Amino acid sequence: MVGGVWKKPRENSIEALLYGIEHADGVEMDLRLTADGEVVIHHDPRTSGGLYPESSDYSEIAQHSDRFEDLLSKEDFTSRWVDEGRFVCLELKAPHPSSGAGGGWFRGAAMRRHMSELMQKVREMIEYESVPVSSTVFYSFDPCITKVAESHSGDYRHARLMPKLRQWGGWKVQRAAAFPSFISTSVPRMLSRQRKLGAPMLPLALEYLEGWTRHIPIGSSVGLKGRG
Repeated sequence: MVGGVWKKPRENSIEALLYGIEHADGVEMDLRLTADGEVVIHHDPRTSGGLYPESSDYSEIAQHSDRFEDLLSKEDFTSRWVDEGRFVCLELKAPHPSSGAGGGWFRGAAMRRHMSELMQKVREMIEYESVPVSSTVFYSFDPCITKVAESHSGDYRHARLMPKLRQWGGWKVQRAAAFPSFISTSVPRMLSRQRKLGAPMLPLALEYLEGWTRHIPIGSSVGLKGRG
């Protein structure tokens, strides 16, 4: 509150997540791994200062990103998550290829190691807080999430976000690159895939549910409104 007027906090900030978990049934956050092994809450591949979190120490990006560890130290957050049944979606972000992290443009085993370290660190933190398995899910647009989760998610479940979004390019470029996957992945097909993964949820982009875009994927379409 500023002068009695509510001011929207920075996206993915501790302030924003505290507000969200107080006023909603749950929240979603984006997690990245810095060069010095800190788990930070940050959506974009680069900070507003132009640094890649994955190739920077936390001290270099602290003014742009909060640590996941610091969020968990807030009782107002963890008590609602652990004791009051709020649900938290943990999106694990793969690094931008130009950061050099995760194998850069070559990916492969280096990307799996990077994502494995990120998931393992997050899992250990939420296990320490006794977060119920029913109150959280790991997910990611990166296809390696399935292999990584098999080894490092513990008892926590995961889901694969589809269609796949690349780590590079602006929003329009990412959407264009994802279009073939969007066309070939109908909601029923996506539901079948998530069931095979044992996912506790079906994450869907709004384009699958509203407007003319929901008729683009090959197969049955769904919507938020019935015919009647």
